Amino acid sequence: MPDTGEIESNKSKARSRVTNGLTLLLTGDGRTAGARRFRDLFSAFAAELGAAAKVPSNEQLLRRIAQVSIELEALEAKRAQGETIDGVAFCTLVNAQRRLLRDLEAAKARSAKPPQTMAEYLASERKARGTLDEAA
Repeated sequence: MPDTGEIESNKSKARSRVTNGLTLLLTGDGRTAGARRFRDLFSAFAAELGAAAKVPSNEQLLRRIAQVSIELEALEAKRAQGETIDGVAFCTLVNAQRRLLRDLEAAKARSAKPPQTMAEYLASERKARGTLDEAA
């Protein structure tokens, strides 16, 4: 098998529009009220993360928070109109949202703390060992 160099699927032409950052949604034209709300929530949560929002795992977290939030808002709107909603589904979504928001806070904390340089790490290790040696 000949070596073709770069794998075809890594080229931008072979990647999805979502991966290339051209859209947030896999299907549709993004003009529905739900799609607009999804973009609004995604952008708001992404603004909280700043540059860390571009990390793929954080991007997936933001997508999940936005989607769960939309589902909750839809259920709340139904209830406000006097319709009966599934209480178990509502509570499940509330708990999922709470956990996702906690994950968002953790992602913000990780991104706010700059990574240690090697010199800082070695200095902290020397200090910790020096403290341990003095205690012995």
